[in-house]
Amino acid sequence: MCVCKKIYIRIRHILRTLIYFIKAFYIRRCTKTQTVKRLPYKKCLILVPHPDDEWIGCSGLLSEKGYDVTLCYMDMAGGDTEYIHSKRYSELMKISKSNDVRLFVADGNRDNKIFKLKKIIQDGEYYYFCVPSYYDWHEEHFDVMDMLRTALADFDYRDMKILMYQVSVPMCKDMVTNCIGITKYNQEKKWNTFREVYKTQEYIPVERFKCNEYINGAFSNNYAAEVYSCMNYKKWAYNLDRVLMDTKLIADIKHNYADLIKIRKIVNNFNSNEVLDGTTYEKDRNADVL
Repeated sequence: MCVCKKIYIRIRHILRTLIYFIKAFYIRRCTKTQTVKRLPYKKCLILVPHPDDEWIGCSGLLSEKGYDVTLCYMDMAGGDTEYIHSKRYSELMKISKSNDVRLFVADGNRDNKIFKLKKIIQDGEYYYFCVPSYYDWHEEHFDVMDMLRTALADFDYRDMKILMYQVSVPMCKDMVTNCIGITKYNQEKKWNTFREVYKTQEYIPVERFKCNEYINGAFSNNYAAEVYSCMNYKKWAYNLDRVLMDTKLIADIKHNYADLIKIRKIVNNFNSNEVLDGTTYEKDRNADVL
């Protein structure tokens, strides 16, 4: 790579990072500080579509000793080569071992994955079933949500708790029910661990994820936070269908998730209540809401 191109890439990275920080500071200033409940210590099954999702969204669950956590790797292809796919699994195993959490694998075709997932659920007596938020753009994340919905439908749990975690798309502010606060020191520690373990993901714009966590700190009165949305199975399954039917919403998310301001306008306008009636998203799509 020529020197000029290296300089250009470096300058572009610096400018992009600066824009992230400016927007994050602005959004945080415009976000009303509130204190949502800290996530209680319970037994959790975290479904992992791709290795790194679990650390991005649930590092607090994995690293704090009060949570009884099991990881279920759903072995989604992710567009990776066989070598990279194997390498990513080894990264997941490393994070599992270093945090002393159980790791199961639900592999094979869709039916086999659902069968194995049912067995894991049946044997575990979990309180929370953790998946990425349904405000997402990744088809394989939606596939994992659908497999969980199918697996849980066979269980007679009237009050099953679905706990959605944030990956690349910020959580809708009206959906945030729980959080785990993060100090500035612990945020640096989290993302240093990410860089050390997930070598295959070196291209990920870590600064954007850190800025989203910094904005989320307003929900916990902390420097930053990992946020969660907890709802019962019936409401979650219904809302998931409503999101999946809105192809324009998903397209908007896919095209704007890297813009810290635009993506919040989209997900905040299409909030949980609007998902239930489906009437206000179009008229409010461009409203100036943070």
